[in-house]
Amino acid sequence: MTILSLLAFAGSPGLIVLMGKFFFNIYTINEPPSFAKDPLGTLWLCLFVLLAVVSFLTLAWISYIAGLDLWRLKNRGRKLAYISMILFFLVGILYLLIRETWWTVLGTGICTLSAIFFVYLQLPSIRQRFNSSPRELPS
Repeated sequence: MTILSLLAFAGSPGLIVLMGKFFFNIYTINEPPSFAKDPLGTLWLCLFVLLAVVSFLTLAWISYIAGLDLWRLKNRGRKLAYISMILFFLVGILYLLIRETWWTVLGTGICTLSAIFFVYLQLPSIRQRFNSSPRELPS
């Protein structure tokens, strides 16, 4: 359980870094539209940036909460973790469809880890640990 909790905690700042890399690539590779030349394009870009920031920050917050709840052995953390394992498995399948060596290796790794952690979270002994009273964090 500690490994899953630490992965969820690491995923939170990792998503923030990924958001920075995402925007760095958008603004260094492509030239953003000029408001004077293309007001509608600028509006769509602003809407896209807002949606992307909200999505990344929401995923980072969910990752943080899942890590905290897994650490405290709360059932909500287990549910968040196995739902996210399903989503990561789907991402792994998308990477497998690219058919390039690097993406195939990455997709295989993501699918394997997601399946292992999903099955692990469904084990009766693990489910029982989450059904007991949650422990508090040390002060």
